[in-house]
Amino acid sequence: MELFNHTATFKPESDFPLTLQYLDSLKSLTDHKYFKSTSQKDKELKMLSPVVHVQSDCNTPSERDAYVKELMKYIKIDSYGKCLHNKDLPKRHTRMIHHF
Repeated sequence: MELFNHTATFKPESDFPLTLQYLDSLKSLTDHKYFKSTSQKDKELKMLSPVVHVQSDCNTPSERDAYVKELMKYIKIDSYGKCLHNKDLPKRHTRMIHHF
């Protein structure tokens, strides 16, 4: 399987929401509101990598950037943060990020 779309964040829409946050119900984990078909993902893979890395705290004791750097040898990864930066966010997304 070359394509997957899993996220682990504090947002309830993530595939693996971090458990420190409140969940309304089990349905919030299985809802298809943000589901994308394989054909949609195939189209997007022409512009995007199957993995996204966003990290701006470089050289951490956990060496997560070293892990991602090694992983980049085997799979295409778009890295948008300061660490291992190899791709800029599209203009439409940079505006949204500055509002947070």
